Amino acid sequence: MRPAIPVLAFFLIVCIGSTCSDSTTGPPVQAEGPSSHDWTWEYTIIDPENTTGHLWDVCYINDTCIWAVGKIAHRGEWYNACRWDGIEWELVKVFDRIPGASQPEVHELRTVYGESPDNVWFSTGTLFIHWDGENDTTISSLWQDMKGSVHECWASAPNNIYMGGTNGEIVHYNGHYWKRLENDIEWDIGAMHGNSDTVLVAATGPGDAGPSTFY
Repeated sequence: MRPAIPVLAFFLIVCIGSTCSDSTTGPPVQAEGPSSHDWTWEYTIIDPENTTGHLWDVCYINDTCIWAVGKIAHRGEWYNACRWDGIEWELVKVFDRIPGASQPEVHELRTVYGESPDNVWFSTGTLFIHWDGENDTTISSLWQDMKGSVHECWASAPNNIYMGGTNGEIVHYNGHYWKRLENDIEWDIGAMHGNSDTVLVAATGPGDAGPSTFY
């Protein structure tokens, strides 16, 4: 029996049948949200016979630049990202340089944030990699002091990026450098969202019985 193969699939949501109006005249009208019939799902499967792995995060920059990151095996080679160019998905190797390593390597990526095609941040969990459209630059100044690894991201701007993850680890990028934010959270951060400098963090305690808390 052939084992099940994890398939890399990319879904594009398209809303159809809804209308908008900017008119300010007349009484207010209660708008109804789209029903399940107003959405269509389109998906692409990348070479299911030769590709396996996991995708952990996705970042939409524009219609011709979308990144998805994870751990991908394809025809005997390892990749850690896929990029949509408006026509097709391309498997990509985002290189990082671990301190002390003689050569750049391709490690699993856990999260991605991009503001433009030449300003994208990736993280392996403890390393932060910047793509400027031509080159990868690894930021490794935090990894020895981190109490966990990041896998969630929220940002309001390219100079206000937050990433969080295991053991309550939270880091922030201010447009110039990455900094760890000391906190009392010891649980796994499962989601982050905010507004400007107000950030919500959802964390879950260990085990199924552990409570979930917002910070």
